[in-house]
Amino acid sequence: MSLFERLAQIKQQREATAAGGPAPVASKVSSLRAEPERSPLLPASSLGGRECTAAGGCFCLREKKLKQSLQVPFSDTLIYRNLRLIWGIGPVTEARLKDQGIAVISELVCHPRFGADARQVLNLIERRQAAELRRRGATDAELLGLFSPEEIVFLDIETTGLWASQPLFLVGILTTREQEAVLGQLLARHYREERALLAYLAQALQQTKVMITFNGKRFDWPYIIDHNKLAAA
Repeated sequence: MSLFERLAQIKQQREATAAGGPAPVASKVSSLRAEPERSPLLPASSLGGRECTAAGGCFCLREKKLKQSLQVPFSDTLIYRNLRLIWGIGPVTEARLKDQGIAVISELVCHPRFGADARQVLNLIERRQAAELRRRGATDAELLGLFSPEEIVFLDIETTGLWASQPLFLVGILTTREQEAVLGQLLARHYREERALLAYLAQALQQTKVMITFNGKRFDWPYIIDHNKLAAA
């Protein structure tokens, strides 16, 4: 029995108790199992999608190719102009260096004071070490320029509540395939489809390097992680 079936069972037991006495657990379980037969799921085709199988289950997947391609709006050279990524260089020192004609980090590799760390920063950029570059003060725009559109995913989720124990019924992802932007909607029509949806989402995210969300650090991503744990229990 899934977590959500158990929650539904508890709710029905409480309602039965309030109505005059608890109903047998067996009858409730039987009722829950019979529910799909009384209320069949809408075919994915009627929702503009297709049946998608993952982790031994299925869910409704709707995909649409957008007319415009997903263009990364930031240059891959932007980060090289941020001299403050080098330890010891602040706004005043950066302004002074630029007045001297030093515009990019590579022009400091032979500097007697900043040369060693300039080479370290260039190495971090070459290896796309976003976490360390972020710690040094790199902005989102500078870091995003290091990745191609195919490595970026836009993600949003829709749930029935703010806690991971509450159902997740829709995930939206925007990716790039063969230079075309593809909008995907992963729809769980029933509690039992969540596990397949989550498995498909995990596989899709493995193919990307950067996730862009709205409030994703505080809600979307923690929710997905915790919900995966509950779904696997």
